Amino acid sequence: MTNLTYISQKAELKDNRVFFRLLVGKFKSKKEANIFCDNLSISKCIIKKNNE
Repeated sequence: MTNLTYISQKAELKDNRVFFRLLVGKFKSKKEANIFCDNLSISKCIIKKNNE
């Protein structure tokens, strides 16, 4: 899975907690995106269709 682009976003919650979002793509298929998510060591991965 080469040639992926990414954007990181800082999200500050009202209770002063800070999270970082990482948007990664563009994948050829939903299956490829799922495989990528399965290989990450994170608590949650959301796959969203890109509406270009």
